[in-house]
Amino acid sequence: MEGEIPLVGTKLSLRWPVLEDSARIFELAANPSVLDRVALPSPYELHHAETWLALLPGLRGEGKEFHWAIVPHGSDELVGVVGLMLSPANEWAEVGY
Repeated sequence: MEGEIPLVGTKLSLRWPVLEDSARIFELAANPSVLDRVALPSPYELHHAETWLALLPGLRGEGKEFHWAIVPHGSDELVGVVGLMLSPANEWAEVGY
């Protein structure tokens, strides 16, 4: 599953986020409009992105959370992240970005 591009659209693709995305996530998280919409630690530091990215494969493997890096065609640099969080025991699912 790792390394696959799970979803491909006409202008964007979704791929699994990788540790190499940490600097870009850190950069995007520095934008005040992002911080207004997303619950992130403040101040958001590079190690926060690295820690989060390191957790994602395990969460996917457990079937709890699935996060995708949003990338424009012709580039591998993410422009955002979208996630699906599942809790079958509590009968809910949440999509977040």
